[in-house]
Amino acid sequence: MNVVRPEVPAGLAAVVSKMMAKAPSARYQTPGEAAKALAPFFRSATPKAAGPPDSVRTPQVDRTVIETESMVRRAEAKEGLALAELDTDEGSVERPRVTWPWWLLAVNVVAVALVLGYGIWRFGKPTTTEVASAPTPSSTKAIPPGPVFPDPPPTPPLTRPEAPIGDPGVKPDVSQPKPANAGWVGAKAGDLKVLRVKDQEIRLRWCPPGEFQMGSPIDEAGRSEDEGPVQVRLTKGFWLMETEFTQGLWLASGGSRLKWDLGAGPNLPVYNVDWKEAVACAERMAAWLRDAGQLPSNMKVALPTEAQWEYACRAGEKARFSFGDDESKLGDYAWFFDNRKSGPQAVGGKKANNWGFRDMAGNVYEWCSDGYDAKLPGGVDPFVAPREAPYRVNRGGSWDGVARCCRAAFRRGSPPVVRASNLGFRVAAGRE
Repeated sequence: MNVVRPEVPAGLAAVVSKMMAKAPSARYQTPGEAAKALAPFFRSATPKAAGPPDSVRTPQVDRTVIETESMVRRAEAKEGLALAELDTDEGSVERPRVTWPWWLLAVNVVAVALVLGYGIWRFGKPTTTEVASAPTPSSTKAIPPGPVFPDPPPTPPLTRPEAPIGDPGVKPDVSQPKPANAGWVGAKAGDLKVLRVKDQEIRLRWCPPGEFQMGSPIDEAGRSEDEGPVQVRLTKGFWLMETEFTQGLWLASGGSRLKWDLGAGPNLPVYNVDWKEAVACAERMAAWLRDAGQLPSNMKVALPTEAQWEYACRAGEKARFSFGDDESKLGDYAWFFDNRKSGPQAVGGKKANNWGFRDMAGNVYEWCSDGYDAKLPGGVDPFVAPREAPYRVNRGGSWDGVARCCRAAFRRGSPPVVRASNLGFRVAAGRE
């Protein structure tokens, strides 16, 4: 304070500084202490009026001084103190109006300003909420508390671009309408069609409508009594998988991993699969191919009938095996007992028959859609409904079977719940 107002007495400046001390312990602890420290400066500021001697002169005291002294007396009385020098009968003294010295007024103004400044510094600035809640002269609209950010612009809805309508540069295709199963009729037996399920290929071979003798002649070596023969006519062409259904294709089409304890790999045939699982797999694959736009709605995927299977296996041949009667050549076309290894082998590793089918003999037996009947059915599109028989037909022989089981006419029946390391399947596609 002495720097700002040099004329302020040093004692008064010290009192004011103590009143404004930052540490509470350094300040006056009671109002009485502060009043007692200020009292000498108020008494020294009392002017002397001209007149009788000091002993009889009535002091001229400003009202502010009187009120201050009264405050001091009350404070000291409360604390049990007595200030004899201030014990004046206020009622017996006529108090003329006097002016307050300018320097004392300045001291009070400075003190008040310092006290307010200290309060602001000590207790902080008004909060954002308090400032925001006060109305401004320029606007009566309340300001929301805290920072306000504008709402992001709405995201435009996703729309599919529309094809141009009536574009004169685009001419409609007025050629011959394409049937629903365009490309699903082969030009000749053995034509190849390739489909895909995810990363797996499905290679199908075309089998045209036709007639053939199903079963084996009575004099065929190694035949069984349930092999006919019968005459069969198939009225619809169909596509059949070139090889047995692989484990890679099984997993890609949604099948769960089976017990492939004799070998597992994407190119190995599925085995240890029962009849119902094979049927369900064909249905799943059909749905997937339709969704992918690869299979027309009037086509189905299913296990082949027994007649379809033997028709594709023979591929126009009437001999014991799909390649002829020479059993010594069987090892070139089939995995069977004589050249067997520890289990099923990768599909497609042996020679194909006349229509391009592989593994129709050996490797694993294959489920057919028919129920097994000891009397071989014949006629037009023969089929034994599964509900009419307790067993299902198996065809083709296996990796652990002898040569006679690899003949084109060999057949056997198994319960639909059977699982075996030498039993798998392949699927056919054709019109409903």
